[in-house]
Amino acid sequence: MRAFHAGLLTLAAVLLAACSGGDDPAPTPDFAAEAERLVPGAVLALRELEGFTAFEGEDIGQQADLSAECDVFDAALVFPDAAATADSGPFEGRSDDQLLNYAAIYTTSADAQQAIAGTRELLERCEGEFRERIEQVVRDVVADFGVDPDFIADLDITIGEYEAPPAGEQYLGYRIKVEVNLVLISQQYNLDVIFVREGRVAGALMYGRIGVINTETETMLVELMAGKLAQTDEALPE
Repeated sequence: MRAFHAGLLTLAAVLLAACSGGDDPAPTPDFAAEAERLVPGAVLALRELEGFTAFEGEDIGQQADLSAECDVFDAALVFPDAAATADSGPFEGRSDDQLLNYAAIYTTSADAQQAIAGTRELLERCEGEFRERIEQVVRDVVADFGVDPDFIADLDITIGEYEAPPAGEQYLGYRIKVEVNLVLISQQYNLDVIFVREGRVAGALMYGRIGVINTETETMLVELMAGKLAQTDEALPE
């Protein structure tokens, strides 16, 4: 009888487990929905940026007025086919520093890696337009200060890769350097564009300032961005 009762108990346990779905795997969260939910947390927030404030004026992206095919200030263009993208909005800091950050989530690390590598093709394709628009921005700024743009004795624009602060599983840096020589004064502007990847999450940091780049500030910003990308990747469903 004991064996009979034990068999009934075992059968009852199996039936209860089948009815309750206890052996079924937990439902897998929808990746696209989770990406949309999590991607805002992958970009820098004002509360994390000591010395920066929200930029209310016309930022460099608006001034440049790039075409849709070359607008590097558009996260969806730089990170095509991403599951979700987000941008921080522009910030400004001391010494007229300008900052913009955006992030993208991909379904695989390979896709995110390919997106960052693809920025080289974007630069090659659009370098001519970048130079043209930067020159026009410089001339407009000079004119806004009441100076005849014809007083520009020399305008030198260089665009290319540079050794960005190392961060994440993959990183890549570009620098746009503008040197303006008027008749009596010279000025320099630098804009660094730094891409970082942590797993399936890619980020871009645009940090510009008049004069030489503050490497300490830039390194801090890159490390902060990389940390947020890693946290977001960890939170994503498999």
